Amino acid sequence: MTSSSSSPLNPDVLAPNSSPMNPNFTTVPPSPSISSISIQNISCMVPTKLKRDNYLVCKALFAPIFRHYKLTGIVDGSAVCPSPFLLDDSSKNTGIPNPTFDMWYEKDQNILIWLNSTILEDLIPFTVGVTSSRELWLNLEQRFGGAFAAHIHQL
Repeated sequence: MTSSSSSPLNPDVLAPNSSPMNPNFTTVPPSPSISSISIQNISCMVPTKLKRDNYLVCKALFAPIFRHYKLTGIVDGSAVCPSPFLLDDSSKNTGIPNPTFDMWYEKDQNILIWLNSTILEDLIPFTVGVTSSRELWLNLEQRFGGAFAAHIHQL
């Protein structure tokens, strides 16, 4: 039996991103994007819900996630929110949407969702009116960070 050039097993006729071992399987190159973490994954990576006495534990669980996805700057405030619109040479608003702002804002809101999803129900009132992940992070740190540090010092 002769091989035909149109054979689905011929690697020369595979679809883009398909595997020579299985031409019906399309591979997607891995990308550590923020969108690749779902809320369910956060619950697995941060198995402890934030309560009044475990702020430092939760902070320690989130730290490597923020570092891996390059989000630490958004949470600690060192990555300042860009302008929603592009600016001209004289720093005047051009009215053109800034794609950098859109990416930053999406990351910020994903972090906010992650944090909210790992907070015990009785702490949800502390999140009311909070619009950014940095604001929530500071709020939680001010409310619970000092109390836990004082408890450790007392021990």
